[in-house]
Amino acid sequence: MRPVFALLVLESALLVGLSLLPAVPSTGVPVGRPGDAEHVALYAVYGVLLVGAFKKRWPVLLVAGTDFGLFTEALQVVSRGFDPLDVVINAAGVALGIALVYAAPVGRKRLSRLRKKPGAS
Repeated sequence: MRPVFALLVLESALLVGLSLLPAVPSTGVPVGRPGDAEHVALYAVYGVLLVGAFKKRWPVLLVAGTDFGLFTEALQVVSRGFDPLDVVINAAGVALGIALVYAAPVGRKRLSRLRKKPGAS
């Protein structure tokens, strides 16, 4: 398994796990609603890993990341309730992560190295 894909799987598991908790404590970052900054940060990492794991155009990756954010929010229906604004914030985080990779050529080169399977030249 490619390292970046393994990291994407781990990040996905983290996001699903956090979504299943009855309440996620906030870090106290004074920006917007409690938890918004954390959502953006976690989903920005997810966006970066999406770019590294899949050779797709950015709109496809943005839709995939937004759909995953919608999925994790839907998981919360039974424990905390569905919040459409969280879906928008998740999508903003994914968009930020994707934009960071496309804006930084060095980041793209490093991610392309992580795409290779271990032992491949």
